[in-house]
Amino acid sequence: MKKILLYLLLITLSYSVHASYVDKAVLSHVRISGQHDTIGFNLAQQLPDFIYEQLKRGKLDLWDSPAKNAKLNFLALEQIEESSNTEFKNCSDIFLYEFWDCSRRSLRFVIAGFSFVYYKDETLKPYGFIDAKEAFRLLATNYIPVNPNAPADLTYWEAINSKRFKFTIVQYGNKDFTSDPLKSVELKKDIFNGKRSLDPNVQWKPSKNIRYELVEDYTKEYDAAINLKQGLESFINKNRDWVRKKDKGYFYKNAEYKDYFTITGVHVYETWEKRGNVLLSFVDSVVLFVNNKQLRAYTNEDLRQMNLRIRFKSIIDILKEKSFNLNILEINRVLIEPDNQELYKTALEQYNWTQLTEYVKYENTK
Repeated sequence: MKKILLYLLLITLSYSVHASYVDKAVLSHVRISGQHDTIGFNLAQQLPDFIYEQLKRGKLDLWDSPAKNAKLNFLALEQIEESSNTEFKNCSDIFLYEFWDCSRRSLRFVIAGFSFVYYKDETLKPYGFIDAKEAFRLLATNYIPVNPNAPADLTYWEAINSKRFKFTIVQYGNKDFTSDPLKSVELKKDIFNGKRSLDPNVQWKPSKNIRYELVEDYTKEYDAAINLKQGLESFINKNRDWVRKKDKGYFYKNAEYKDYFTITGVHVYETWEKRGNVLLSFVDSVVLFVNNKQLRAYTNEDLRQMNLRIRFKSIIDILKEKSFNLNILEINRVLIEPDNQELYKTALEQYNWTQLTEYVKYENTK
């Protein structure tokens, strides 16, 4: 362990980056274990999987070291995996190469790259190095898988720069903490004491990607879910091309479909935001299940073009009002177990949005 960290330290110091405000070369270590659910993601679990797919597709280069003396093609990576009996995607340790400028008021930092490593005979050995500048476009345009505690649509680049994950400072400038990890803890505590602003400052937006289904309530004299389904059903039977253009081949594969269309389910995809105590929702798309067959999604613009009015209200107006029962099916693209759907709905309405899973766990222990 000590040898590999010393190796990483030396090559970090040899690596340069064009940034006028660079002060200290920093090497930090991120492990898959110890990352808490409230962070919303696990960088050491999800970044290797993403990088591996980009390497496999030839969209990214893997280098032998931060010095970038030689490229390692995908075949070379596979040979490392085979000889070590490991898998890059299951890598549990990442080293971040950074440059920090720490003043009394702020910490400005830039990510230079990443080394991915594996354990062999209880020693860390490198798979290779990824240059952050080369990977920036991919990291900044792809979303990292997150749990319900994270904000909606968080990119890999935002997650990396958020500094919300658990990490250990291995080297800070000329200071090597390999043999004295306690000093590393003290340094990190001193720097991240809440008095310094971070630059870049990744805002944790109070937003969630939500998928829910409408639930009819036949005990009510007027139920918005029932009326919406009936209105949509009447519309698609009078305007059958609206099914044709979203059909996956169930109804119009070989010939004209002439039977009646019955809406058997409505799933709504929305972005929810919390502003103070106010919960806002924005419709992204709606998926109709017709005769128990799922159509392609109707976008927000599709819904507007329908120009459908139900009791003088548009589809989007009805969905925004939420005067109907619903089951939460997904939060941030994570499937919600049926037994927990009502708990998550309550948590979204009443609890801290970075603690949703904690609320559900607590309620399930009662």
